[in-house]
Amino acid sequence: MLKPIKKLFFALFCISCMVFYSCKKYPGHSNYYLYSKATRISNTWKLDRAIGRKNSPHLDNTRVILNFQNKGEFTWLSMTTSLGVENAILHQGNWKFIERQSKIVLEEPKSNLLKRDTFQIIALTKDRLVLLPQSYNVRRNDSLEFLLD
Repeated sequence: MLKPIKKLFFALFCISCMVFYSCKKYPGHSNYYLYSKATRISNTWKLDRAIGRKNSPHLDNTRVILNFQNKGEFTWLSMTTSLGVENAILHQGNWKFIERQSKIVLEEPKSNLLKRDTFQIIALTKDRLVLLPQSYNVRRNDSLEFLLD
């Protein structure tokens, strides 16, 4: 009778250890997440603010909605209003994580060319996403903060 109970406790201990070590701590945050990064990022996000760009008139009249699907597809919708006229630009393509899931690449096919944008993931929680564009013309602290839509 004692051996099955020991085996049960040993099995529960092993499962607990496996769950604990499979949960990853995100850099800069003290939280551990049971859900994978792909599951957390697969959602619809709305641009809340651009960190590092103070009083940017371009962002005051711009709305951005970013949608990641779990199967690796994305849509990026930018809507601007100028002189009362709304203009919308839609980008669609595929996304993937690179460099140990610390960066995300958005690939958009455009007339036989592949446009690639790379972003470093600064923060990813269940309701907040902060991306840092990896481009030569972006200042080091210019990041985009998205909130769950």
